[in-house]
Formats: sequence, C-alpha cells, structure tokens
Amino acid sequence: MTTATTTLAHRRHDISGRAGETIAPHLSGGSGKVGRPAEDDRRLINAVFWILRTGAPWRGMPPDCGHWNTTAHRFGRWPKSAQWTKLRVAVSDDPDLNG
Repeated sequence: MTTATTTLAHRRHDISGRAGETIAPHLSGGSGKVGRPAEDDRRLINAVFWILRTGAPWRGMPPDCGHWNTTAHRFGRWPKSAQWTKLRVAVSDDPDLNG
C-alpha cells in the first residue's frame, strides 16, 4: 500500500465530511487577521480531539496533525475569541454532533 491510500490509525476519529461541512461556516480561517493566514481549522480541531482522547502531551502529537507548538498556541487563543463557544452553539441542535 502506498502512503496516499493508507489511512493512519489515529485518523479514524477525525471529523467526518458531514460534520466538517456543518462547522465550516463557523470557522475563522484566519481571514481579516494580521500576519500569515491560519492553518486549516479542521486540522486543528482534529489535533485537539486527538490530544484529549489520548492524553498525550502536545509534543507527542503525530506530525500530520500539524506542528505541536502551533496547535497548542492556537488552542490557547480560541477561548479568548470564543471560537469553541461558537462551534458548540453551531452544532448544539444536531444530535449527531452534540457533545
């Protein structure tokens, strides 16, 4: 099997296509900010979920989830901008995404 067709084991819990489409309009995407554009918000969410699920330290994050330091800093900034709250409200009416 080639890497392109192989699904990494830690990716089985990533946000599904349907869930990604539901939350996409509520993600910041880094637009309108100073500096370089933000990395993929969905990748950030998947990385944070992986950390929460495994209990691993940020430095133990798989490389394809993004750079651990960038992810940790963005995770820390999201509560200040109420991004997590916005996402929770956006999915609160969908029983498949709630929780």
